[in-house]
Amino acid sequence: MYISGLGLLESKVRNFEDIKNMLPFVFILGSSIIPLIEETVHRLYISCPNKVVLSIVFLFLYFIMLGDYTFYRIFVFFAYFIFILVIVKIPLFQVKTIFIFTGSSFFFAVFHIFKYLEGFEGNMIHLMVGIVPQFLTGLVLCYVHLKLGFGWGVVHHGMVNLILVLFIYMLI
Repeated sequence: MYISGLGLLESKVRNFEDIKNMLPFVFILGSSIIPLIEETVHRLYISCPNKVVLSIVFLFLYFIMLGDYTFYRIFVFFAYFIFILVIVKIPLFQVKTIFIFTGSSFFFAVFHIFKYLEGFEGNMIHLMVGIVPQFLTGLVLCYVHLKLGFGWGVVHHGMVNLILVLFIYMLI
């Protein structure tokens, strides 16, 4: 992650020394602020359908924060916007739960592989393999959110990110 203007989460930086120097900021951002934003975007509308507008507002703020307005990213954000509006209107909870788990987790994974698209140019098999861990993480985060609530979902998401940040720091 690299902080530069509105491109808050630009991932094209390959200078590991910069990442090491930014560890305190990345630690705070990754373990608290980003999980709060992502849980609001991906799961708040699940437990609080009356707060769907807040999820949508955070979705657009998240889109602006990323600062990359390619056709693919615009398409995915618009598709997720439509998904949120449709999922809130589905009356049957059993069907809704399946769609929430898979849809929310799918979009969570797609949002997280944006940074890898350059490395997978033309190789969709590698891209699909790369999306699987993100999708599974999304499923787990969704399950925690549904079982324990929004607050614990944010805490759990922050802990997952914290472990990843510490692991990456140890590898650098």
